[in-house]
Amino acid sequence: MELKVPRGHVGVEQAKSSIIAAFTRLVHGKDAAVPSIAQLLAEAGIARSTLYRHFDDRTSLLVAAMHGPFDILSTAAVEGKASTQLIELLDHFWNGRRAAVELLGQPSANRLARKLGEQINAKYSGLERADAVRVAHTQLTLLRLWLGGETPGSAADVAGKIARSSVLQIAGFGISGTGNSGDSAGEFQGGNSGDRGGNSGDSILN
Repeated sequence: MELKVPRGHVGVEQAKSSIIAAFTRLVHGKDAAVPSIAQLLAEAGIARSTLYRHFDDRTSLLVAAMHGPFDILSTAAVEGKASTQLIELLDHFWNGRRAAVELLGQPSANRLARKLGEQINAKYSGLERADAVRVAHTQLTLLRLWLGGETPGSAADVAGKIARSSVLQIAGFGISGTGNSGDSAGEFQGGNSGDRGGNSGDSILN
């Protein structure tokens, strides 16, 4: 028997996706990283009530839009590998670093870290939730420092540091073995900046 998704559910998901898409287009096309509510409503062609039916505020929208990029960062924490996807993602962030610095900084930083921590925890259930958030904070701090020009290096260099620091931090919590993916969390492999295959996780800075 075919399982059918209720029409209302499809409509909700489509509306959320269209709002996130509008937010992403505005981030790509304006000097300030975070668009105003008025700009977002105009771009998405929706009423204010529709926006707030799906998102509490702009930070909630940003957190939702970062799910794809955070999937790549959380995988790095679990697998301990500077994958091609991670290197490509960092390249995208670097190319839009002015916007990325604003997006990843305050006042959104703590909520973004909690979101990334949740995704790390979902892939590595042996890790305490609070410790997963600590790993997320470390990843995002390394990323912000690099984008701000305080820690020079290539995207591959930073990808390696993010993956390696995650593994070491998780080991420091007394966790060993594998994450939910079945790959070793204690193995670190550096990336190759010349390898450009893969997908960057639908980054909002693509």
